[in-house]
Parts: sequence; structure tokens; C-alpha cells
Amino acid sequence: SQNQTIDTLKSHAQIMKAMSQVFKGCNFHRIGLSEPFIKPLDNSVTIIQVCQRIKQQSSQEELNNIQSSCFSLLHTLIQVMGNSIIEHVPNIISRIVPGAGAWALCNILTFIHNLIETFQGNFIPALQQAFPLLANRALQITSSVSESQSNNNLVISEFEKEIIEVKKLFSLTLSLLFKNKIYGILATDKMRPVLNSTLDYLLKCATSNDMTICKSSFSILKNTIICWTSQLYPLSGYSDFVLQKILPMTIHVPLQTKFNLNDSIANHVLIEIVSCHYHIFQNLQETGQTVLCVNILPSLGIDPSIATQYGEMIKNSNPKDLTPLRDAFKQMIRQKRPENVDT
Repeated sequence: SQNQTIDTLKSHAQIMKAMSQVFKGCNFHRIGLSEPFIKPLDNSVTIIQVCQRIKQQSSQEELNNIQSSCFSLLHTLIQVMGNSIIEHVPNIISRIVPGAGAWALCNILTFIHNLIETFQGNFIPALQQAFPLLANRALQITSSVSESQSNNNLVISEFEKEIIEVKKLFSLTLSLLFKNKIYGILATDKMRPVLNSTLDYLLKCATSNDMTICKSSFSILKNTIICWTSQLYPLSGYSDFVLQKILPMTIHVPLQTKFNLNDSIANHVLIEIVSCHYHIFQNLQETGQTVLCVNILPSLGIDPSIATQYGEMIKNSNPKDLTPLRDAFKQMIRQKRPENVDT
């Protein structure tokens, strides 16, 4: 029966938890002792898989506790096994991502973050294999509940909270790719469908009611602008995407009535937005200036002279201190917001 299975899993999980505690801080890979840990690694993944197959809502908390012990051991094995764990990652991801719900995916993403931060460039080959499955599952889960559906309820369910957490953690995954300079995995021809889906996801997240998700999205989009519209590492067709999709979004989002200009996190969002403007002007120069100051802003009813002044301010800004530019942008947006909105 399922109850007997759960009891068996709990016993195995206790062993995994004990191993995690005993081996924490050990670096056996330095003396060539990674091989004995492959079996515990495989067992942990198998237990997670079995937990995912059990559809018994009343036992979900127990199943999550069992999986937590396994994920804890996986994190410990990163340190214990060192680089030798990397070759096993594609297999791990292929086994536990397809059946992962929101809760499990949060734990998987955290495991991936640890791997990225620990191994950086050495992790690229494994991540190239694992990322499409990981990204597609994250995008599938985050699209299962729209914000409009959530907003119809006064109380956010645990499931909706988990989806919000998936959004934050997947965004952090993307941020870590840029932070650790391994974002090149997204720019390959093979990865292009995944990249396109991820960019669409970021544009949707940029309109999120959750300001931290909104900020993360614009921060990642800023990094894509810096990296893929430069002369050093241009991504084919990306400049057009920036001008047609990202640049208009940087104006439309703060114009929305739900965007509270007085919110403290909103100020950080606006910094990311004006940073996008600055780097578009730097990398795309006159083309970017024309699209923003001649096309987009005047089309929204902003006086052409004010749009031109803002453009000049972008060109003369110090990228290390964009506060004055943010304040000018904020004032320009505020003047275009409906008068009956408390901003």
C-alpha cells in the first residue's frame, strides 16, 4: 500500500539525512574518494522520483519532508564529490524534473544555483544539457495560474505562493548565468527556442504585481541588452527584439495604474528601467534614441521637447549613479499617469 511505501521511504530518508550531517564539510574528492558516493546520489534521486509518483494529498507534507532529506544530501554531495558530480547532473535533472511540482522544482532550482555558484564555467557542458528541460518545466508551472486568477481571491493559496517562489527562483537562475558569465549557453542555435520562450516569460513577469519579480525581470533584460546588443557578442536579431519588445515595455509598465510610483521597490524597478535605456543608447546609439525619443514617448502624448531632454540626459548619465535619471523618468511618467490615481 501507499502508506507502507511512505514508511519505507521515511526510513531511507533518515539514512540520507544522517549521511548529509556526517559528510557535511568533507572534501573526499580531493583524495580521490568520489566513487563511493555515486550510489547514495542515485538513491536520493530514486526516492525523490518515488515521492513524485505518490498522489496522496493527505501525505504531501510527509513526502515533502522525505524529499527535503534527499535534497539536503544532494547539496552535501556537491562539496563531497567536487567536479565529479557534474557528469551526473543531466541524468539527475532528466529523472526528477518531468514529475516535479512547484515545491519540488523550487528545491531543484536551488540545487542548480549551488552548482552554478560552485563550478561556474566548468558546469557549462552539463547545464547545456539540463537547462532546456529545467526551463520548460519552470515555464509550464508558472503559466498554470495567471495573476488575474490569483487577484480574484483575497487569500493567496499555498499553491499560488509556490508558483510565485518558482518565478523568483527561475529568475535567480537566469541572473546567475549572467553573474557567472555563462549566459552564452542561451545564445546557441540549439537553445534558441528555449531562449525565445524565456524572453516571453521575462516580458510577462515585467508586468507582475509582485515588484520583486518585476525588478528581477528588468534586471535580467538589462543584462541581455548589455551582452547581446554589444559589438563584442551580438546575438542575431536581438537588437530588433530590444527595440520592438523590451524598450516599449520599459515605458508601458510604469504607466500602468497598478504600478505604485511611491513604492520603495518600485524605485529599484525604475533604476533597472533607466539602466536599460542607458545601455540601449550606448549599444544601439541613434537607432535606440530615435525609437524611444521620437517614436515611443511622443506617441504616448509626452511633449517632444521633454522626450528630447530625457534622451540627452540618458546620453550624459553616469552609469554608476542613475538616480538623477530615474528621478527625471519618474517625474515624466507621473505627469502622464491618470489624475485620479493615487501615485
